[in-house]
Amino acid sequence: TGNLDSKNGQDVLGIFKQGVKEWGLTVVMVTHDPKAALQADQIVFLQDGLLAGKVDTQTPEARRQIEAFVGV
Repeated sequence: TGNLDSKNGQDVLGIFKQGVKEWGLTVVMVTHDPKAALQADQIVFLQDGLLAGKVDTQTPEARRQIEAFVGV
């Protein structure tokens, strides 16, 4: 979505969410955009090709911390 305008980028993310909700799909998205990452149920952090951490974005406290960190 990085090369799309904000509306079309949001539309694509909406299609991903719809696929997960309605058809039980799994979407693996790689992004540097924290706003896009917050659309996910879980964020996995990689550093030097290794797992550096993960966050369940569905817990209210974790979501508040992420939003505060990325300035959303």
